[in-house]
Amino acid sequence: MDNTIVGFTEFESNGHIDYFYVHHEYLGCGIGSSIMAEVFKS
Repeated sequence: MDNTIVGFTEFESNGHIDYFYVHHEYLGCGIGSSIMAEVFKS
């Protein structure tokens, strides 16, 4: 993806997910799953 941001997540102060975004051109590519896998590692 050549250092292009195609997805991100942001949390509220209580730990709940406030934003979860994946660019529409990258839907179905596993980006969201990869982001959530990193979230659950934390």
